Amino acid sequence: MRMPKYLSPTSIQLWYKDREEFFRKYLAENRQPRMPQTEPMSVGSAFDAYIKNYLASCLGMEEAKGELELEKLLIEQVEPQNHDFAFEAGRKCFEAYKSLGATGYLMKELEGAAEKPCFEYTVQATLTDTETSMGVPLLGKPDLYFYTKSGKLCIYDWKVNGYCSKSGASPKKGHLRCLTSGKPSSAHKLVTPMVVDGISIDIANPLHAMDESWATQLAIYGWVLGGLDAKIIAGIDQLACGPKGIRVASMRNKLDPAWLAELWCKCVEIWSAIQEGAIFAENNEQKQLELEDEAGAFVEDGDDNEKWYTSIMRSHKW
Repeated sequence: MRMPKYLSPTSIQLWYKDREEFFRKYLAENRQPRMPQTEPMSVGSAFDAYIKNYLASCLGMEEAKGELELEKLLIEQVEPQNHDFAFEAGRKCFEAYKSLGATGYLMKELEGAAEKPCFEYTVQATLTDTETSMGVPLLGKPDLYFYTKSGKLCIYDWKVNGYCSKSGASPKKGHLRCLTSGKPSSAHKLVTPMVVDGISIDIANPLHAMDESWATQLAIYGWVLGGLDAKIIAGIDQLACGPKGIRVASMRNKLDPAWLAELWCKCVEIWSAIQEGAIFAENNEQKQLELEDEAGAFVEDGDDNEKWYTSIMRSHKW
């Protein structure tokens, strides 16, 4: 069994969702072929390139012509088979995001940053559990983060939902504002807004109550950047795409301390189980051997079999 170097938000959630797939992806000695980027995934990756380059340019950051140069980001983040489709789809999403005024709201928030924000950096840290003294290595790649002048850590992420779906996606409940063409911004009925360090946040609902996977992602980023005691403002800008157009729903929330404690216990539980090799609750050793044999067979059989395995055996899970 391979020993992973860290846990990420994706791997933490996969552990509880599909333990066999976790083993295939992170623990099998013979690594399985990586799942190819789907069209919906590619749209989000392309939009991500457009918005980061745009913001970096507006802020006068040198990275806009370097690490955050548009063409560089597009090529790095969108797999070749999706270039033609995703470059255009991502541009349409970005133009909608901009025309609806979402970039204006975001730039207003960034005015309260103590220094220029950071984009597209991989961050990693090992945090120590106080009860077990075990170090848990965590890794993340936050879309955007910055510190307010009072020292609060703001971590934002963009989500593009429903672009490739016939029925589309709806804005998540709990949004502070929902920008729609031809209509004024509206807040969800559950929201209680309050301005903190120049940023309007919802003080009634922690982010995990709206979407636990989003909260997990931003919590891990926050811990890596600021430690377990980091004071975090978690932000999501969701592009809800549908047949009638694109809406942008913005969420700005705190993270609930009790929920964060539970999440940290999960991180410790996962890392401890990996160190001990105790991956499966039943027939642990036999299950690992079966999955290792499966992995080895596909690696030995070559590219064609790997493509079949990726498309037939695993794609239904995602």
